[in-house]
Amino acid sequence: METPLKIRTHSYRLSPKTAPNAKSTVAEREGRLLKVWWTPSLIGYGDLFPWPEFGDPSLMDLLSQLAEGDFSHPLVFKSLWRSRVDALARRRGRSLFEALLPVESHGLLPSGEETRALPFFRQQGFRVFKIKMPAATQGNPERLIFSLREAGALLQPGEKLRLDFNGALSFEEFQKFSREIPASVWERVDLMEDPWERRDLQSDLQKNSSFSREFPLPSFLQNKLAGDFFSDAHWPHQVIKTARAFAPEKRHLSHRVVQTHSMDHPLGQAFALWEASLYERTYPHRKEIHGVSRPSLYASTDFDWAWEGAGPRPRPPRGTGIGFDEILSSLRWENL
Repeated sequence: METPLKIRTHSYRLSPKTAPNAKSTVAEREGRLLKVWWTPSLIGYGDLFPWPEFGDPSLMDLLSQLAEGDFSHPLVFKSLWRSRVDALARRRGRSLFEALLPVESHGLLPSGEETRALPFFRQQGFRVFKIKMPAATQGNPERLIFSLREAGALLQPGEKLRLDFNGALSFEEFQKFSREIPASVWERVDLMEDPWERRDLQSDLQKNSSFSREFPLPSFLQNKLAGDFFSDAHWPHQVIKTARAFAPEKRHLSHRVVQTHSMDHPLGQAFALWEASLYERTYPHRKEIHGVSRPSLYASTDFDWAWEGAGPRPRPPRGTGIGFDEILSSLRWENL
């Protein structure tokens, strides 16, 4: 990637309504929007929003790398890549979403209000519901089991649950948890994302050599495993955080590919929607329910109001490139 002539940033803060996941708090989260001049007439925007809880460098470290011309970190590289795609569309006066049908998404149920919120999400049109499992339990394993049983009982025919554990359980805890969930509920679970950290399973394998001969979970659970931050070779499906990775460019894959945003800035969420929608147009036989709907995670900003509605197929913001033209032009931009 060529070095941009100039990069400026706009600092923002997002205020979570509840803890976003099992490893985060309700403290404000800081990110930076990027404005990149590839040439004097080729200008585009990106978003830089790390999660140090999951191994990312701090925002200040990423900005230092950017200022030094080091674009090797996936978050930095992808943000610059997005800004160039955005810049090319803006120069043509075209929206990135032209001729694209927004993909269908699951609905992320707010932590602590899963069962109360599920009927409301159903009214919006969602048919797959995602639960951040440990965040919903407030450190109470029994609550974890009760929450899933309660949500499973609310499902109507054709509806499914997706569970995101964020690697918060040990492998032993997950085994115990799985045995406490009735088969009737497991039948309604579509995917389980990051049920434990990969290094935890490796530790268990070393303690018990018999585990190395056979994967220690029944096949119906193995078939639901999906890797994201803590991917393991045994997990058959893949969750792609589009802010840091590209979906595989292969026409024939043996596993499912679900693309999601990173619970980041609305501009980053818009890019996630665009990438998932473009992927589905390119590979229509790989139709999937993704994770790029508009979540109600943070206090609203002007960028949130620029979107055209909510629901399982959010309508993207208007404007050229990725959109948000008037808001972006009104922001104050500072040098790195």
